[in-house]
Amino acid sequence: MSSSSIPAPAPRPAATPHSASGVIVGFDGSDLAQQALAWAAQEAVRRAAGLHVVQVLPDLSLSAAYGLFAEEQPRPTGDSDVAQAAEQIRAAHEGLAVTSEFLLGRPARELVRASLGAALVVVGAHGHGRLTGKLLGSVSQQVAAHAHSSVVVVRGGEHRTGPVVVGVDTSPGAATALDFALAHAARSGAPVLAVHAAYEEPGLPLNVPPGFWVRSEAAALEEESEATAAVVDRAAERYPDVRVTLNSPREHPVEALLRAAPDAALIVVGNRGLGGFTGLMLGSVSQGVLSTAECPVAVVRTAR
Repeated sequence: MSSSSIPAPAPRPAATPHSASGVIVGFDGSDLAQQALAWAAQEAVRRAAGLHVVQVLPDLSLSAAYGLFAEEQPRPTGDSDVAQAAEQIRAAHEGLAVTSEFLLGRPARELVRASLGAALVVVGAHGHGRLTGKLLGSVSQQVAAHAHSSVVVVRGGEHRTGPVVVGVDTSPGAATALDFALAHAARSGAPVLAVHAAYEEPGLPLNVPPGFWVRSEAAALEEESEATAAVVDRAAERYPDVRVTLNSPREHPVEALLRAAPDAALIVVGNRGLGGFTGLMLGSVSQGVLSTAECPVAVVRTAR
């Protein structure tokens, strides 16, 4: 079922205590969910925030919508699974406040609801838990598109020591993504590689701000690059301990971000699209990076 056909979830009136300014991680027992859990726990430690582990299994009364049949499914035992996972994280990270919650419902919808008031939501790229099976690929995409907070989609369990790569331009969304990348780098000790990609759409003028296309391509590129460099410099001043490099390749933004650093610890992009479960899911750059990156990807929510 596509996200455009899912009714928008009714918002909760306020963030629940466990989610306020904390890190929420979706869990389904799969290997990728375990990787997401480990990443989220480390990020919560870096932020000095709480961690809330949420497992959502489809309600068997809704099984027809997911192509599941109640008589073929075992009774859910997710409450014990998620509690055990939370206990393991407590043991591994002394002093970290960890809570857990088990819900029946639609995973994407419940995780979006849980994101209200959260600092960050973390999910695996996809998973194959007992009852979730084929759902989490679409779940991670839906959560990245519609969460009320920024979202990190975790792929790849190996420890990465490369830079934080962030896509930049002169838009407000890119500025928010850049600040997220710098703050993460300051906490983790990584450098930041800002990527500003100038490219031409086939048959269309150069993809630069409105009005630039009437000038020469070289002048447009130079002006846009200078404006972007100024944005990066101003943002970097707030994080004097973070080493920041700006690259401006002439290629499509998705390719530029993926090629920038094969060992990237994190790729950060801004979100594009409409809230709720209607309309555009994500911008083409965000979707392209999410679909193909081999490292965790942060989709940063711009305040609406």
